[in-house]
Amino acid sequence: MLNTSPQAETLTQPNAFCRVQRFESLDSTNRYILDQARLGAKEGLVVVADEQVKGRGRLQRSWYSPKGRSLSASILFDNERTISDAQILVKVVSLAMSSALKALYVLKVGVKWPNDLEVESKKLAGVLAEVVSYGPKTQIVVGIGVNLGQSVEELAALNRPATSVALERPDLSYVSSSELLDTFLSSVCTLYSVVRSEGGKRRITESYRDQCTTLGKRVEVRLPSGQVIDGTAVDLGEDGELIVDTSSERLLVSAGDVAHLNVHR
Repeated sequence: MLNTSPQAETLTQPNAFCRVQRFESLDSTNRYILDQARLGAKEGLVVVADEQVKGRGRLQRSWYSPKGRSLSASILFDNERTISDAQILVKVVSLAMSSALKALYVLKVGVKWPNDLEVESKKLAGVLAEVVSYGPKTQIVVGIGVNLGQSVEELAALNRPATSVALERPDLSYVSSSELLDTFLSSVCTLYSVVRSEGGKRRITESYRDQCTTLGKRVEVRLPSGQVIDGTAVDLGEDGELIVDTSSERLLVSAGDVAHLNVHR
């Protein structure tokens, strides 16, 4: 049975932007926070679950979130004029988690466009942004799921190479989701302040570009329309779009499912 009452609501230090609600189990942290947004929840609400039984990924995929062996969190943002769409917030969350994983576990984490974190081409975390509108107001929910303690056998059931912090750092006796959450949220708040400053969106895109494992690779991009583009990912656009060189033209891709070619899958 799902625990639909938060265990606690706390302020993370040293900022008051994030108000954290923790649950033993939810169907989906994104789903829960979307419902709270429709009920009037304010920006900065963070929902964390020890377990997700119906975790969601992009393109209606499921996200495996076993109890006590993963981190599942979603954050509510206002859609202000300084943030034109959800793309920049996906980058903020991706960069914040990348920074936290590097700081705590010294992992060689890269970001795969548009929404994955990888270690040596193996998926470690995924990000999902969803928009909720009610009346004149629009808010954006960005969720992230991180593999912390899953085994090789558990991850083998997924449809692509994946890894966990425990597999990358077998010398660690324990991986604390609370410590990772606090470090991650601190970085989110710092990067979100950058986004809201003059020229901040460009700076976030530049930081993302520096860590993007997709750039320079031959890729296959499946667009929302179903069209498939085959080419080389050469750069990011001003708003973080992927620029793909097909040899006949350069295309600006704002959304799509990307596969790195010439990589064992």
